[in-house]
Amino acid sequence: MSDDEQRRRFEAAYRATTYAAALPGGVVALRVGGTHSALDAFLAAAGATSWAFVSAWNPRSAPLPAEENATRQRALVAAVGALGLAAFPGVGRGDDGSPPEESLLIAGITRDAAGALGERFSQNAVVFGELGRPAELLWLD
Repeated sequence: MSDDEQRRRFEAAYRATTYAAALPGGVVALRVGGTHSALDAFLAAAGATSWAFVSAWNPRSAPLPAEENATRQRALVAAVGALGLAAFPGVGRGDDGSPPEESLLIAGITRDAAGALGERFSQNAVVFGELGRPAELLWLD
């Protein structure tokens, strides 16, 4: 499969995923290309204008054993903590029934910092958003 074909396949899968995060006021469900008023309200109240949904699981979409994914996710939590940003537990669930991936919704992160985290944890893309704008895939290749 060519790189272009693989990227199209990944993009279709990422767009066919619900990214859910547990915020203090309840769970928000996010989709690439969608706007999310509940998340916008939460961010505005917190004084943040951007967010990202990042996972450390399955680098470059290659499945890893559960314990290795858990270790990677703990490292992501620590990395976000070191940045001093608020993060909330989340999970990405594909419409195709593929196994969910633990993730974090990170409030107030910049586009560049979100990309750097995704690259640090060998992800193909992260989901990034700004107040009032549709969520987008931020490709890291």
